[in-house]
Amino acid sequence: MGSDMPKPKRLAQRLLFVIDLDGTLLNPDGEVAPPDREAVAAALFSGCEVLLCTGRGQRMTDPVLQALPPECYAACHNGALLLRPDGTVLARTFLAPAAATATIDTLIGAGLEPLVYREETPTRERSNTRLLARPQVLATGEADAYLASKGSQLLVVEALAAAAGDRAFGIAVFGPEGKLRQALVPLAAFRDEVRSWVAPFRDRYVLEVVARAAGKASALRTVCAQLSIPRAGSVAFGDNINDLDMLEAAGVAVAMANAEAAVKAVATWTTGDNRSSGVATAIARVLRERGVPTAAPAPG
Repeated sequence: MGSDMPKPKRLAQRLLFVIDLDGTLLNPDGEVAPPDREAVAAALFSGCEVLLCTGRGQRMTDPVLQALPPECYAACHNGALLLRPDGTVLARTFLAPAAATATIDTLIGAGLEPLVYREETPTRERSNTRLLARPQVLATGEADAYLASKGSQLLVVEALAAAAGDRAFGIAVFGPEGKLRQALVPLAAFRDEVRSWVAPFRDRYVLEVVARAAGKASALRTVCAQLSIPRAGSVAFGDNINDLDMLEAAGVAVAMANAEAAVKAVATWTTGDNRSSGVATAIARVLRERGVPTAAPAPG
């Protein structure tokens, strides 16, 4: 029955495509366009591997995974949570409690209201993340639109650092760009334990913090090691500041046409934007340069 199915043309060197979601694989409507879905399928069919790398938690990443072939790895919370294709947990990287407490206290001292992403009761099979916030965040207005989509996940607590404990994947705070950049200055004192950045987020700005050992580049390196793919065989796609470490670590760094200037500055080359399936264009280029068909067979 399967004898008529065309056999994939294997690459001389396996590749790992590492793809950001929002602003990259997802179009402005938050969907995977058919050309991008087909390009991911073609990459997997040719023997490549695919790692989705996102600042989203697993709950928000799952719908994207369901829209793609089931062989994709996923790195959530900016690389702090790494999932196998079957959804089980490959790796976790929590903020050290002392570093989380110092970061939270610093941000609150700067007049900001941080949000903490805490995993509930870690298991091998599944990650369930709770969003923690102090009551004051509900009155800031900066995070209203974001929190509105997190109602079932949000837990309001008085003692944020204590509630975070030793299972915080990351910290985020919304605010004016200038105020967030000012807060980066004292956070530099914890650079040995955390990495932090300010990036555009929809129509506002967000400051994000993860463990120094986390980050999208860490996820890229871990999956490369897991699959015995040299880092030179990784091709990363991104558009925003949280993609910089991943792009710098990849063998080939592809920026979206809609990317931030800092992202384009570190890219090997630039593809189309996320309105015009720039990811699909880039995957086709990489496969074509290696003499591999750029389409997977239609199911049937």
